[in-house]
Amino acid sequence: RSREFIMKDAYSFDRDYEGLDKSYQEMYDAYDKIFTRCGLTFRPVEADTGAIGGSNSHEFTAISEVGESEIAYCTSCDMAATVERAECKDAAPQTEVEALPLEEVETPGTKTIEDVAAFLKLDKTQTMKALLFVTYDMEGNENGYVAAFVRGDRELNMTKLVNALDIPEHAIEFADEDKMSAATGCVGGFTGPVGLHDCKIVVDSELPGLKNLCAGACKEDHHLLNVNYGRDYEGDIVTDIKTLAEGDPCPVCGAPVKHARGIEVGQVFKLGTKYSDAMGAVYKDENMQSHPIVMGCYGIGVGRLAASVCEAHHDEFGPIWPISIAPWQVHICAVRSDNEQVKQTADQLYAELQNRGLEVMYDDRSVSAGVMFSDADLLGVPVRVVVSPRNLKNECCEVVTRDKRFSDQVPVVETADHVQQLVNQLFRELQPIENDTKATC
Repeated sequence: RSREFIMKDAYSFDRDYEGLDKSYQEMYDAYDKIFTRCGLTFRPVEADTGAIGGSNSHEFTAISEVGESEIAYCTSCDMAATVERAECKDAAPQTEVEALPLEEVETPGTKTIEDVAAFLKLDKTQTMKALLFVTYDMEGNENGYVAAFVRGDRELNMTKLVNALDIPEHAIEFADEDKMSAATGCVGGFTGPVGLHDCKIVVDSELPGLKNLCAGACKEDHHLLNVNYGRDYEGDIVTDIKTLAEGDPCPVCGAPVKHARGIEVGQVFKLGTKYSDAMGAVYKDENMQSHPIVMGCYGIGVGRLAASVCEAHHDEFGPIWPISIAPWQVHICAVRSDNEQVKQTADQLYAELQNRGLEVMYDDRSVSAGVMFSDADLLGVPVRVVVSPRNLKNECCEVVTRDKRFSDQVPVVETADHVQQLVNQLFRELQPIENDTKATC
């Protein structure tokens, strides 16, 4: 992350949702081209709208092992989403399985799913996991308890839980189990849905279809066997609150999904009328009738984008800037600028390249060649031209790219043309190509 967060923001204002869809697609396509031209390997993925709200959002994620975002994607179809947003496919309902009588068993010291499954010789898919929370109102006062239940081998998705409760993400935290126990009857490490009271019970959508699960008995060192939805417990909210794990079936086509890490560099949102309703932002139609403006918003984190490019394009000596966003396109290194021929040649080349509209950095410091080249590597300018006494003996300049793909001895009289052609080639390589702008991860 950069020291400062700078956002390039854009907004669209339309008269209806059809117009919003068009504006959204145009900005989505523009972002696709922008990140391609920045030389990034990226994926546009469905994302949660978060505190900004709205009906739909896509996050543009630069693929990177050091990224803080995790995305789930399918290689058999187009499904790609942040893990927070990714829908999950429920396990098939066990409609042919008979519900067995509820049974309480002693399970001393088994506070984790792994422990109780091992103790009772059960697969973790036959167990139920409880997570306990307290919520707060806008003034920061406690506003009730929540018990969330997922299958024992699943992980709770906090974003989905917050959305299910329709509360801000900062208005919930893990509960003090002792305090919650006195109010609801839960027991830390042994909590199940049977017998809970005075708390909101949120049940993952696949649990009602599963039969004869093992859950905490709300009693120290005890669990219940053969817990069944509808007969033994019910949820105040039943919805998907689980995390799509790597290897889980794709919610679209059923193939195993994969995970990748990435850095969020941009995001687009369909806001609808959330903010125009709140602010009374309206337009009048041809009949002078007032309607709320239908909005979209679109942002690119400029500093984060630069950091992502450096992460994707670097070597042990420093960054390798793509030509499209490099601080300069050409870096002239005048080695021994006290030499009259070096000085004259470098000055003429500098003037010629600038006259051609190229962005040129000119280093004529009185430092050694090693220091000059080391600094040039650290700056990462795409094309370097070395003017030195040794090169000029052969009436040449050395032209080399920062990524070391090209290195040529070019006659002085042809150097400007050669540099121009090289810069043009580097630009062409970054132009968006149809069906080739998204990462294969």
